[in-house]
Amino acid sequence: MGKTKEHSEQNRGIIIDLKAIKIPRQTVDYIVKKFASEGTISNSIRQGTPRATLSEDLNIVVKSKRNRRLTAPEIPAQFNLGRDKPVSVSTIKRRLLDAGLKGYACRMGKGETSVTTAAVVPPARTELLKQVSITHCRYENNEQ
Repeated sequence: MGKTKEHSEQNRGIIIDLKAIKIPRQTVDYIVKKFASEGTISNSIRQGTPRATLSEDLNIVVKSKRNRRLTAPEIPAQFNLGRDKPVSVSTIKRRLLDAGLKGYACRMGKGETSVTTAAVVPPARTELLKQVSITHCRYENNEQ
């Protein structure tokens, strides 16, 4: 048989208490070791992959607000012209959603589609705003 691990009086008391509520010794050892090394047992912040557009997030939002007819694929096409690391369409969509801009398409009839644009989503729309939006979509669809 192998030699058992020796614990201090304090740790032994903790282990005995936790055995009573049926927590494995290995879990207790892990928690004690983590607390001794880090000073806390909470989860550490995970860094993940660094953001590709950290300094340009505001520029993406401003560009979308200035020209509301820009689609999500058009924005990275403009951004990637002078960049070493390209920005994906999904990254642009996430940045716009984080800023409160949501892509939407006008309602169409009988399977027609419209270009998706980014616009600020108001918290509550009144009947007048709904009517103006429907009229705008009808006008926009008749132009094409």
